[in-house]
Amino acid sequence: MTALLESTTDRAPRTRSVRVTGITWEAEGILSVTLADPSGDPMPAWEPGAHIDMELSQGLTRQYSLCGDPADLRSWTVAVRLAADSRGGSAHVHSTLRPGDILRVQGPRQHFPLEDAPAYVFVAGGIGITPLLPMIEATAARGANVTVHYAYSAHAPARFVERLATTGVPVHLHPSAEGERLDLAALCAGLGAGTLVYSCGPERMLTELTELLPAEALRIESFSPAPAEPAAAPAGESSACSVQLGADGPVVEVAEDESVLDALERSGADVMWSCREGTCGSCEVVVLSGEIDHRDNILDDTERAEGKCFFPCVSRPISRAVIEL
Repeated sequence: MTALLESTTDRAPRTRSVRVTGITWEAEGILSVTLADPSGDPMPAWEPGAHIDMELSQGLTRQYSLCGDPADLRSWTVAVRLAADSRGGSAHVHSTLRPGDILRVQGPRQHFPLEDAPAYVFVAGGIGITPLLPMIEATAARGANVTVHYAYSAHAPARFVERLATTGVPVHLHPSAEGERLDLAALCAGLGAGTLVYSCGPERMLTELTELLPAEALRIESFSPAPAEPAAAPAGESSACSVQLGADGPVVEVAEDESVLDALERSGADVMWSCREGTCGSCEVVVLSGEIDHRDNILDDTERAEGKCFFPCVSRPISRAVIEL
């Protein structure tokens, strides 16, 4: 790949404009959306497991996993399921979005990386197959020991199933409407030593896998994250603080009863956001200096100790921090 791979390890992915170049019907209630640079320039490179933040309209930002071919830098592809309880995101994609539309996106972000292992088992539920497809293709291409279990209710996207078939790895389909339910307990009991299980799907599936497997054997991504439970501030209450926008930029004062994100928006800063709960990662900003009280559900202990970024919807500086949007 010739394009620079943008990583949240070093900096927050920048915001860019993209054009919707295609919308494809995949199955009942599922559309694939293809995005490209409006000028025809190559898109940034990405790795399996990455996702992007799409601003569908003002104040409506949603996260979608990239599910195309990482080697194809001409475009990105995401798949969107129309949720019955949609808060506006999937409904907008299915009813309003059209080819030719220009969107703001941020990313790619990587919070679900593909790690090296002697063997892999991929467990997908419904639209949860999307982040796993590039992973399955990548591991199959290097000759790894790979097994796939794909559970769905009634209609699996035919093109997704066809992609799985071309990998040459064992693929087990579990259409619940036909009585083919996935037995997670039996699957986990038969795992070989060193096998990594990657899963994305409904919360009940991920919860059961979490109960069945040790943390070192399981990697999961939820497409409907649970509400965050932010940690308490060190003194039990939030304290007033400030953030400086760049080494020579203006200082934004943050009151004790407001979030840093609210203060940034009040000052006119352009920050993408979606959940405001510390779970989605859309509002990530880079920390140039300063100590942060992290309260998100995204970073691990090592990333928090490194202090390279934080999520201003829930986290805040201990006193003052210099940041880069």
